[in-house]
Amino acid sequence: MKNKFVKQIKGLPFEKTAYFGWFKIYAEQLGLPGDASPEEMQAALRKRISNIDKKHMVVAIVHYRDEVTTDDDVASCVKHHVHILIWTKNYNEALKVRTWCNKLDIKIRIPNFIAEKVPLDIACTWEKLPDRKYMIYPLDDNDTLLWKKHGWESWPIRYIAEKTAYLIHNTDKARQDGKAPYSWDEVISNWDIEDVKKIATGYSLHGEESGAKPSLADQQVLDSEAYHAGKGLCGWDEWYATLPLVVRKMRTLVTVLQESYVRGVKERVEKDGHVTRLCIFLQGPADIGKTFFFSHLPGAMLIDGGHTGMYDKVTEATETLVIDDYTIPNIKNTTDDKMTTLYRRTSNNPYWCGTLLVVLSNKTFDEWLTDCKLVYVKGSEDYKAFTSRFYICHVNEAREIVVDSPASRGTPEELKKKASRFEELKSGAEKSMKEYAAMRGETLPSHELAAEGWLVTMPEGEELPFD
Repeated sequence: MKNKFVKQIKGLPFEKTAYFGWFKIYAEQLGLPGDASPEEMQAALRKRISNIDKKHMVVAIVHYRDEVTTDDDVASCVKHHVHILIWTKNYNEALKVRTWCNKLDIKIRIPNFIAEKVPLDIACTWEKLPDRKYMIYPLDDNDTLLWKKHGWESWPIRYIAEKTAYLIHNTDKARQDGKAPYSWDEVISNWDIEDVKKIATGYSLHGEESGAKPSLADQQVLDSEAYHAGKGLCGWDEWYATLPLVVRKMRTLVTVLQESYVRGVKERVEKDGHVTRLCIFLQGPADIGKTFFFSHLPGAMLIDGGHTGMYDKVTEATETLVIDDYTIPNIKNTTDDKMTTLYRRTSNNPYWCGTLLVVLSNKTFDEWLTDCKLVYVKGSEDYKAFTSRFYICHVNEAREIVVDSPASRGTPEELKKKASRFEELKSGAEKSMKEYAAMRGETLPSHELAAEGWLVTMPEGEELPFD
């Protein structure tokens, strides 16, 4: 099954902290026509980047001279695209990917915030008007394909020099791949370009080509990176895989790095362990595509039972838990708005730090609670403690998600964020299930597009839920 929305969102882990990485986007994501000139794209970037606080380094470039050779040995220009590199020097001030999308005005799929005016499954851009009005315009569905292999990419901070140098294709790999060179005059940044150039000149500091063991100074840098990787909940296996072979062969050093990584994780959990966790219970028949959509979300882990140690593969980097026709041993702990351990063992307890938990079942919520071996009286405070944590929903015959009971646990601001994210996921899941039904030849209700767009007036004191 080809699911364009899943591929699009897979490149944009909105709730992840953007400490160091970059966006790779196209003119459409800047709100420009697909055939916009490099000059138009550069002008749009300058306007958006120039006033960003210098506690964040933002560096961008338009790549418009790259070529690709077809099977017929015919060279053609690669579609003009943009790299926007972001680095926040102080991790505690790093922003989420979603926030950067808003700051840089990167066009993303909006949530279904007003169903009677905007169809559920339409990719849109928007224009803010006076008096709390917004003009919503549908995008060509092919626009979502532009995110297929791109979106947001993040790396350990030790790659900052190499990635900065790559912006002008001044790396060995870029040259080997035949990438067209660019000059620093074409680079756009909120920092002085001379300072950006200084960062780029040291990109081979930790290169592994020479095979030389890292010096004590380099080991201290790696130790600091391991600690910050843990604090950033990057995932040990993912971070370890980026280390040069010469470092991975130094078992004593690796042990020290892992200890520093774990120390960073523990400090983050103890000092800043609050999360806004969205929990969804979705009842629906089997084989309608609901598991496919949720299990393909960024950082998702599917748990379908039938084995002991169900959480053994969960790490602090796991963003989403999808419980498929199975129970949760400790519901209150797992669904609370805090980072926590999933077991109560004496050791090797994985941390659960993700912001999304989805339970998929063919049973009702009450039946599922009973399967979880919970004793409750419907309507009691204990029962409300369970229901208040979840968006309790079911799928109707039209493959639409109907909310039976919304989540009510959290502050007004947290509930607003949960509602916004829920509507976004709801829209994506409905689109996924409808595409699956169409592939199987099922006929479902469809929406008519209004090419001119929709004029929406938000209630006083409210704006579009994009934050």
